[in-house]
Order: sequence, then structure tokens, then C-alpha cells
Amino acid sequence: MSFLNLPEDTTIFIFSLLPANKVAGLCSVCKVWNAILQKEDIWAIFCKKNSVKKEHPTFKETFVKWYGVFKDCAEVYPRIKNLYDRLLVWAKRMGFDLGLRPGVKWETFNEVTKTIRDITQDQDYHFPMDFACWYLLTNGDTDGCLFGSYSFYDHIAEVKALPLEDIVQYTKKLKSSNLVGLIPIAGCMKTKVHLLVKSPIEDFQSGQIITTGNGCLFPLAESYEAYLHNHIVQLETGNYGIKDGAICLFPQLNIPTAVTNHVKITASPLFIPERSKPGQYLWSYSITISMSPDTPKGHECQLKSRHWEITSDRVEEVNGEGVIGYTPKMFPGAVFSYESCCPLGIPIGSMKGSFQMVKPDGTYFNAIVPEYKFTVPKIISLRDLQNQPKPKDSNDNNSSKDPK
Repeated sequence: MSFLNLPEDTTIFIFSLLPANKVAGLCSVCKVWNAILQKEDIWAIFCKKNSVKKEHPTFKETFVKWYGVFKDCAEVYPRIKNLYDRLLVWAKRMGFDLGLRPGVKWETFNEVTKTIRDITQDQDYHFPMDFACWYLLTNGDTDGCLFGSYSFYDHIAEVKALPLEDIVQYTKKLKSSNLVGLIPIAGCMKTKVHLLVKSPIEDFQSGQIITTGNGCLFPLAESYEAYLHNHIVQLETGNYGIKDGAICLFPQLNIPTAVTNHVKITASPLFIPERSKPGQYLWSYSITISMSPDTPKGHECQLKSRHWEITSDRVEEVNGEGVIGYTPKMFPGAVFSYESCCPLGIPIGSMKGSFQMVKPDGTYFNAIVPEYKFTVPKIISLRDLQNQPKPKDSNDNNSSKDPK
């Protein structure tokens, strides 16, 4: 059978697998194909594949006008648009205001690119297409801190996606520093900055996302798309929650858990790159102590002291009164959370311990704090994201319980 004599629906299916710019040229091959390409079916498929809403009388007109603007990033745009839509679905489900600004026009983005070229004196530079596509959808956030936040003591990190105008201003500031070949794209400039690698430096390649350390740099993701994808997966699965009206980066799923005499303790560690450098690494950790509302009476107690066993290149024991100056009381329905930090001389370690609790009758018991690991996160890759299973919404696999 000649290819020209295939059933129309088969021909449309084959055309839909081709790049849009190749399909347009098929109109001149023969009258049969030209007739097929005048119909709405094929263009409706292309609109759906690229997440393009019908904004003109026909799907063909809609797609042709969209393609005229996005042809340079037509391959990447559908994936980035899918991530953007997933983010909006998550925000709507959670009732969370992301504070996203409207996207910019392609012409505006090109103007910013020219400005960055002038600042960096690199006339051949182009932003990666995944980054460009995201800013066509949203020009950063206002006060929503899209990429999350965390705090411990007086250290506060609120990672917002910078608007293009801020990226330009901060790139000018970086020009006078040693951070050559990098463009700031996210962060709170006083505490933490995420950077896009403009040109290869040290161990980093163009297009990678890295973050500032204490006089050094740490890798985050192989690309902006990988960084976005991972962040949105963490939100969708509930591994990142909302605390005090902001996205909290302390993990919530599959975290170490222990229960002693109805006192439940969970621990969630987080690497702090902006306060770390080779030979001096810092992790923060969030501890939550709680007692279930249905706990029988007679199990009330109060935290009096703490004991820690910290393991890295050596084992260190720490004892002290209360936790960060508090001695919280536990009763049915009570919840107490706090954040602290732990410095280590090597990029791996662990911490475990116990809280001494006293009951109203004066008797004591040790509530176990489960062991939690300190590691430096590996660079995020799209391949790993596609292969990894979704986290289970349960602490059971990491919990230890003793008899009540």
C-alpha cells in the first residue's frame, strides 16, 4: 500500500509524531496531504501536545500563532508548561498563594538576554531554553518564596524566584565579585542565592543550577527543568509542607520516628549549603514532639533535659537542660516543634539521642529521639526523577516503638 493511500486517521497519527515545522512543509507534497492538513484534527492534536489553549477561531490558527512566538523552544515548552500547570493545581488544592507574576513576552526576554550579554561581555550567550520557557509563563514571584524557606535561630532563608529585572541588577553586582560566569536566579540575597551556570567553571557545566556556600559552591541540579521538576514533585507528594504561610523545605515524608510512653518524636534534617564549605558542613534539623489527642489520661509529662550522640569522624555526646531554652509539656493533643543545627567536619554523619521526661508523680523516663542521617544531597537529574518511586505518605517504615 502506498503511503499516500493510508487511511486518513492513520496519516494524521503519523503526522502528529513529527515536529510541527516538518508537518507544515508537507502541504506541498500532494493534494491528499494538503487536504488533511487543512482539517482541524491534526492541529487540535498539536495544540494538546503543547498545552496550547484554543484562543482563535480554529486550532490551526491558534497553533500557527503560538508557534510563531515559541518556535525556538517548541520542544522544551510543553514540558515546562506541564510543570507550571501542575504547580498551579497543587497551589489551588492547598489554598496557597504562590505570588507568581505574569510571564514576559519573548521580545522582553530577548532584551534581557542582550543586557546580560553586555554586563558579562559575552555576546554569544543564550539563556537555556528551559529557563526561558519558565519566564515566558511567569516572571518570578513576589513574596511567595516559590522555592521554599527554612529557619533556625536567627538564620532565615526564603528562596524566591527572582524577576528578570532583579536578575539583571544582581548580575551587575556579581560582576565585581569572584562569581564570574554565573547568573543569580533565585534566593534571598542576604542569606542564600541560587545561580545559573552561564559558562563552564571549575566542576560545573553550562545550564546547571548551583548554590552559594560559605566561600564555595554546591551543585543543585543538572538543569533548571530538573530543579523545577524535583521541587514540584516534593510539593505534590507532601514531602514539602506549608508552615507559617510559606513552603517549608524540611522533609515531611519517611522521616525517622520513635514513640516512647505515648510521646512521639520525629526528626527531619536539612543540609545548609550557605553556611558550609569543605571541612566545615552544617545541617539544620527540625524536631517535633507530640502526643496523640486520644492518649489516655495519666501520660502527661514534661521535657527536662536532652542527650545527644553525634557521629561523624568521631562520636561526641552532648547533654543539656531543655531544648533551645524550652521545657515543653506533653498532654493529649500537644505538639511542640523546634529547629536547631549541627556542624560537622566531614560531609556525612548522624545524630540520635533522648529527652528526659518527668511525669506529674515525679517519675522519669527517656523518650527516644530516632537516629537521623546527615548527608550532602547529590545533584538532581531528570533521569533520576523519572526512575524514582513516589515517597510513601507514612512514617511507619522508619519508626521505632517501645511498649507503652
